[in-house]
Amino acid sequence: RDTLAKGVADGDVRTDLDLDLAVTLLMAAYAWTYRLVVTDGADAPALIAAMDRQIGLIAEGFAPRA
Repeated sequence: RDTLAKGVADGDVRTDLDLDLAVTLLMAAYAWTYRLVVTDGADAPALIAAMDRQIGLIAEGFAPRA
């Protein structure tokens, strides 16, 4: 939440972002990624890569609107 709030203050994150909702979404993505361990036998690098892709997609919604 603090990182997102700093992003808002710095102009890198939308000012109308619901910070609590965004944090909940990121935490859900983090937790859900662990399913790959069970379903695919994913190792740490695979989990990191999946989170990188998910965070990238989610963060596109954080960007200031033009």
